[in-house]
Amino acid sequence: MRKSLLGLLTCFCFFIGFSQEEDSLEIAQSKKNLQFELNNNEVSDIDKVDILHDLGELYYAEENDSAYHYLKSALNLSRLRNDSLRIAKSYVQLALVGIYIDDYDTALTYIDSTHTYAQKTDPRHFANLGWAYSIEGIVYNNYEKMDLALENILLANSFLEKAEKDEETHEYLMENYNDLSVVYYNIESYETAAKYAYTALEKAKEAESNYYIGDNHNMLGIIFNSQGEYELAEKHLDSANMVFENIDNEGGLMNVASNRGFLYRSRGMHQKAKEELKKSLELSKELEDTYAIIEAYTDLVYVHNATLELNKSRAYLDSAKMYTSEWVIPNFEPSIALLESKILEKENNISGGIAVLQKALESEELKKFRQSELDVYSGLFNLFKKIGDYESGLQYYEKFTALKDTLQQKIQNDRLNVLRVEQNYNQVVAELDNTETRLQLANSEKKSIKTRQLFTVGIAIMLILFAVFLFFRERKLNVTRRAALKSKQEVLKLKKAALDTEMRFKNKQITEFAIHISEKNELLEKIKSKLRGIKVTNETYREMVNDALHFINSDIEQNKEKVQLYQTIDETTDSFGAKIEQLYPNLSAKEKKVAIMLRLGQTSKQIGVQLNISPASVDNYRYNLRKKMDIPKGQSLKAFIQNL
Repeated sequence: MRKSLLGLLTCFCFFIGFSQEEDSLEIAQSKKNLQFELNNNEVSDIDKVDILHDLGELYYAEENDSAYHYLKSALNLSRLRNDSLRIAKSYVQLALVGIYIDDYDTALTYIDSTHTYAQKTDPRHFANLGWAYSIEGIVYNNYEKMDLALENILLANSFLEKAEKDEETHEYLMENYNDLSVVYYNIESYETAAKYAYTALEKAKEAESNYYIGDNHNMLGIIFNSQGEYELAEKHLDSANMVFENIDNEGGLMNVASNRGFLYRSRGMHQKAKEELKKSLELSKELEDTYAIIEAYTDLVYVHNATLELNKSRAYLDSAKMYTSEWVIPNFEPSIALLESKILEKENNISGGIAVLQKALESEELKKFRQSELDVYSGLFNLFKKIGDYESGLQYYEKFTALKDTLQQKIQNDRLNVLRVEQNYNQVVAELDNTETRLQLANSEKKSIKTRQLFTVGIAIMLILFAVFLFFRERKLNVTRRAALKSKQEVLKLKKAALDTEMRFKNKQITEFAIHISEKNELLEKIKSKLRGIKVTNETYREMVNDALHFINSDIEQNKEKVQLYQTIDETTDSFGAKIEQLYPNLSAKEKKVAIMLRLGQTSKQIGVQLNISPASVDNYRYNLRKKMDIPKGQSLKAFIQNL
């Protein structure tokens, strides 16, 4: 993965940033003009609110309270008029100010207020709701709550797709699809990340937004590089570079040069990588982007290390250290320590490399960057191994393995959370669609009632005929509704059956995996016995045998952990778990698990492997189940459970 994508971009930064790149005198003139309009007594209150919103936007990037002042004035004036649409917009823009100054808790508070006033059934509010959910997604992304970030971005898109398309709304929508790409990239779901990046690219082309066209080509280059599709990655990065050159956007050119350098580095084309990274360094210095400067220096250290140009590596590393220290940016310290240890290793100063990495482990900042911590453990293991200190090396190897398993489990959990969020999102969208349908039916009913009242005033006979007509119409509607309800119940029943089938299949895979691991452990135990039976007189061979035994023991322990991990049955995904809890609350936790496994068609041996008990113990649990469920003799326990 390309170091990391540290945060979702915010679309308001785009249009605000570009406005600030214009002549500052023009911005000052805009402020002056808006102030003049605001003081004009002939301007209506509605127009004054809009002017205050515009003024607030112009003060976003200034380090004072002007943005808050104008937007709160807009909020107060909107409240006096009881204008829910403009109240919601005021809260959205106040939340944007919170994002801009990194006050995320305040931003969330304003978003909660937006949801209070924005009406989810009124199309006029769809844009405000879309912006609010988008901002909420940005906040949760910065809190590294990726599932909540994804959920809010999906909800934002559902409203923005239906909102009236103006320039601002379209920019949010393009940025949200790009953000979805980033979220899936962070959990290594590259195909889905590419899908959303292409969607964002198409919307950018529709809007003829050159900045977003370049930005999404750049994102696709990063994704395909991570997948090892280097030619496709280079093609997209070339397209991004061409777009940014046409619009003279130095920030975009800097990012493309950095990503090109990483691409060439991945392909072993170190000379080209150096050229691109030097270009990225020059642009980052012109832009005075400290983070980009340090990143360019560390990338240059890496490629010069690869070509054994250690003097240049050391010089670039010293520059990176200077910027990190001067600007107090501790998050680069772990990567700098790793690079320094690599240089010392190539200089045959192993002890110096070990000292650098051990010092890095003492930093509290390292705990925030688990991938860097993993790399430090790996580096220490390799360095101790090089000097023959296997005992110390083993300690760091064990820490490396434990942390690696933790990080892999986190990625797996993130993927499961994403699936859950997608399911919840689909449910919410379905509920919104149902709400809109009911609203349309309600409006239709109101029109019918009004028409009926007009006819009753005019002609009594028409009233009777109309009443008869409504009677038959209502009866027909009721029949249609009952048919639709029955059809929906059938669909839900089929979906439930499909989910149960999928659950049984997944649990079968888990069981087979557990058995495979157990059989593997038995084989490893036999190999251990054979190795222990070997009489070795040579000290070197004895050490090799001991190392092999140590490796086998470590592997057995890891296998046991994996068996314990895959033993877990997620009963919440199967309606049977809730049903058996309701029907037989007196069952113990283990008896419930045995019942669930019997329902899935598993044998006593398979159940024993997953629960780490003997087949005889499983039979005891089966006996207890028959007794507590009051199953008559002669009737199959498995058949009884499967028919519940």
